[in-house]
Amino acid sequence: MVENIKEKIERARKMVQENRINEAVTIYHDILKILKDDESNKLLYADIAVELGTLLTNFEFYEESISLIKEAYSIYQSLNKVEDLANAAYNLAVNLLNLSKPEEALKYIEKAIKLFEKVNDSIAHADALYTYGLILSELERDEDAIKILKKAEKIYSAEGISEALISLYQDMANIYLDMENIKNAEAYLKKALKLAEELGDPSSIGDAASTAGEIFEVAGNFKKACEYYLMAAEAYKNAKLYDLALEILERVESYLNDLPKATAKRFRNKAWDLEDEIKKLKSEK
Repeated sequence: MVENIKEKIERARKMVQENRINEAVTIYHDILKILKDDESNKLLYADIAVELGTLLTNFEFYEESISLIKEAYSIYQSLNKVEDLANAAYNLAVNLLNLSKPEEALKYIEKAIKLFEKVNDSIAHADALYTYGLILSELERDEDAIKILKKAEKIYSAEGISEALISLYQDMANIYLDMENIKNAEAYLKKALKLAEELGDPSSIGDAASTAGEIFEVAGNFKKACEYYLMAAEAYKNAKLYDLALEILERVESYLNDLPKATAKRFRNKAWDLEDEIKKLKSEK
């Protein structure tokens, strides 16, 4: 039977690689049915439940994912599999946060943090701290959230994980915006932009600049919002994300009437030039 299960697992994973998700999910369910009452394969059952749960999370089937991972969590707990238990607790917290259940998510993320510390997994610990900060923000505990996110920042910086830092800085900027601290919000977005530029990743530059535009839009500083939106459109153009670039340019156009005439003219000309260039590039695809 084990050999048959191994073949099924390999086939399911191949289906995922080929983006045949529905077929993969069906096979995973078949595997779980076979293993369900097999005491000798409890650990394998838990591992496959997490694998399927993680796949379902990627496609936003959070409820089913939570059910599967909770089952795995109980098995890992009974078998004292600390690292697996930590990962399951983390995944549960992420899913519950996605379902806007921060109170329940808090319970699991606090367990995950303690367990990742216990197994000395610094990067997973930072990821858990990051999620903890987002949960606290959802609970409107913004000052506590910033303190926790700074702890995650310290670990990511030490490990040199720039991609995570870019995302973290954008989230910190949004929290500072909620706290009406525009100065700190802009400071963290500048950090995100600097890292994205160092990586040479136009998509990340676009994301950071777009977030900056949104923050200044909410703050009512339409001049700065347009400056960042134009930067985002340029970056998305370079990343060949043409539709996204055009959407950003529409935002610029919507605020030009709120600006002094000379400033509006300068932004309008820049936006039109970019729009023409992007449409030309799109037509050449």
